[in-house]
Amino acid sequence: MQGQRAYERVAPVSKYQWLLFLHIVSVLFLVGGAATSTALGIASTKSSSTKVLAAFAGLSAKVEHFVTIPAALGTIVFGTWLVRDGDWALKGWLIASYVLFVIALGVGGGVLGRHSQQVARKARELVGQGVNDSEELQREAAAPLMQVLGIVVIVIIISFIYLMIGKPGA
Repeated sequence: MQGQRAYERVAPVSKYQWLLFLHIVSVLFLVGGAATSTALGIASTKSSSTKVLAAFAGLSAKVEHFVTIPAALGTIVFGTWLVRDGDWALKGWLIASYVLFVIALGVGGGVLGRHSQQVARKARELVGQGVNDSEELQREAAAPLMQVLGIVVIVIIISFIYLMIGKPGA
């Protein structure tokens, strides 16, 4: 035993542990993507510069496509796999998590993501026309409904994380 190498004494990682790791990493990227999009959305409400609006809204759309959406898919795939392999019963906290997840995807990707794309497209058009500032586009970027929906998504994500960690009633 004395000549045994350190890595030979390490217990192998189970499939469930790998799934949990991948699920948690996916959630971290999901939260990071949502936080980045939120910060860019807030920043875009503070400027009437068409170049700034095009940059912020365009970057937000890229974050949605390359970070948030893949992370959301990873979260749901690995989470569902964990439920199956971990022999979790469909309890209230789990059902609520799935429902909140679908709502967050619909509001975040379906409404807020499209809004960012529209603002970015309009801003690029204005930049192409030589327009440097547009208070109208700034007002569109700062639409009160979009701000409320952004807060709703944040609250849903926080609730979702609480349900996943706390598992009330489990």
